[in-house]
Amino acid sequence: MLVSAEQQSAHGNSAAPSANAVQWLATGERGISSETIFTVLTGLQLVDEDEMSHPLDGWDFRRCCLLLDSCPELAARFDGMSSVSPEWKVLICSWYSIFAVMNSENPQWRDHAGTLDRTHQNITDVLRDAA
Repeated sequence: MLVSAEQQSAHGNSAAPSANAVQWLATGERGISSETIFTVLTGLQLVDEDEMSHPLDGWDFRRCCLLLDSCPELAARFDGMSSVSPEWKVLICSWYSIFAVMNSENPQWRDHAGTLDRTHQNITDVLRDAA
């Protein structure tokens, strides 16, 4: 099932993916949560609605950040993810603070080096506190 026209319009989706999006599809690091962002914000189905997920750990979060770095046009509409689920809503509200933890914990996070244990704990705490 594709994302509906109403959902696409609500998130400002265009009919064709950008060159950035095509490049990310070809070479980007992907996980279910980053594919969920891509699906919701572009309308191009990478995951089924019942498989959509939010970042569950630091590495999931990292892949989402890599997508947003690669596709600034999606980053500009990223707050639209808050309507996907209660979990996405609380994560969007805390995104910049989680990012700050990740960047402090592992300044080389883009290179897939180091650990993201504190970032994982931060995500867990944000989701637990919202429950």
